Amino acid sequence: MRIRFALSGALLLLLGSYVFAQEITATILGTVTDPSGAAVSGATIIVVNTDQAIVLRRLTTSASGEYVVPLLPIGHYDVSAEAPGFKTTLETGIELSVNDRRAVNFILQIHALSDEGHVIVQKH
Repeated sequence: MRIRFALSGALLLLLGSYVFAQEITATILGTVTDPSGAAVSGATIIVVNTDQAIVLRRLTTSASGEYVVPLLPIGHYDVSAEAPGFKTTLETGIELSVNDRRAVNFILQIHALSDEGHVIVQKH
C-alpha cells in the first residue's frame, strides 16, 4: 500500500512539473539591416503591448544586428527599430499566441535632413 501511494505521489509530481514547464509566452526576434544588407549594430528595439498600451521591452541589437525578446505575454504588439542616421521603422499588428517565435526583421532607410520626424509604418 505504501509503495502504491509513493508511486502515485511521484507520478503526480512528474505530471505537475510537465504542466508547469509548458510555455504560455511567446518570442519576437529578428535582424536590423541597412538598405545594402549590412547589420545595424546598437539599433534600439522597442516592443509595445498594444492591448495594455505599455512598453514591455527596450533593448539594442547585437554586433550582428540581431535581437531576441523572449517571454512575452500572448497578445498584440507593435515593434519599432531606430538608429542614428536612419528613419525609425514601426511594425504594427503583430499577434502572438502561445509558444510563437515571430520573426520581425527591419531594413532601416537612410535618414535625410528633409525627412525630419518621419516614421515608416508597416502592417505585419
